[in-house]
Amino acid sequence: FIFIIAKLYGANAVGSFALAQTALMLISMLCRLGFDTASIRFVSQNYIKKKYNVIRKIYFMILSIVISLSIISTFVLYFFIPTLVKIMNKPNMNNIFSVTIFAILPLALLFIHSEHFRGMKKIIYYSLFRNMSITLIASILLLIFYFLDFSSSIYPIYAYLFSITLLSFIAFIVWLNQMPESNNKEDNSEVKLGYLLNVSLPMLLTSSMSYLLQWASILILGFYISESKIGIYNITMKLSLATIISSFAINSIAAPKFSELFSEKRMKDFRKTIQHSTQLIFWSSIPFILLVLIFPTFFLRLFGEEFISGKWALIFLLVAQIINVTTGSVGFILQMTNKQKIFLNIMIISFIINIGL
Repeated sequence: FIFIIAKLYGANAVGSFALAQTALMLISMLCRLGFDTASIRFVSQNYIKKKYNVIRKIYFMILSIVISLSIISTFVLYFFIPTLVKIMNKPNMNNIFSVTIFAILPLALLFIHSEHFRGMKKIIYYSLFRNMSITLIASILLLIFYFLDFSSSIYPIYAYLFSITLLSFIAFIVWLNQMPESNNKEDNSEVKLGYLLNVSLPMLLTSSMSYLLQWASILILGFYISESKIGIYNITMKLSLATIISSFAINSIAAPKFSELFSEKRMKDFRKTIQHSTQLIFWSSIPFILLVLIFPTFFLRLFGEEFISGKWALIFLLVAQIINVTTGSVGFILQMTNKQKIFLNIMIISFIINIGL
């Protein structure tokens, strides 16, 4: 999707999209209150015990909170956007931000449903809704817009937002069909909101730090440089992430497995799963990292000549990815084993260092 934007609309459109996507991701994340990540634990632990009634109670409780926060956020931000674009000195982003905020609710719900599928070990549904289909549908739409001669840089945003909204609705329908019916023999114990928040809020803070670590550079650059330069940097980020795409697949399967094995106190299997997933992540990623590291200019030129200036940014990001794949799924391991507060402290320290640098 980013490749199509870069080739057809240029670096300026990539930069505008990066700013809009970053803002959407961060706001939607705050509205989810960490319930998306926490859902992996809530669902996997109850699904394995066939406590479907408990899962339903948790689901509808989460849904009511997330929908309310998303609607309020959209309403408030709609009136704050003119002030924001003045502060950022990006007047041409006013229309883009005004459209983007209406995807806050669909994106939040899409993340909630996809993580529920992940907790139920329905990895195909998780992958389709969380990772694959958004950009696939958006890419098709973007090509249609281009051939219809819609050349404005806002059309990549339209394609992305339409894709999110459509998939959010489909995910809701699929979840209702995939969730097993409750039975009378189930545990009907009351689900406490306080317990849910006690687990989800540290995960929200952890997710916030994780996203801010990833996107803080885009936000800071938004105040100081043009959209075209932001676009060049964003391409280097996407390329570095593309080299470790296998880790996303492995973590999709490993995260609920960590939670399940730890809750059942099967520590020998737990350790084996950690070792195996770390080895898979390393050996499936390192060849691609080294390939791009050796030929950075070649890969950047695929997006256009103007992107070659991002060579050194790409090299630094790839070195970081080598460290990332060497250490394995440490973040998920901590979050799935009641160590989310420790992981949060690590992320806060990393974020402070990042902003300081």
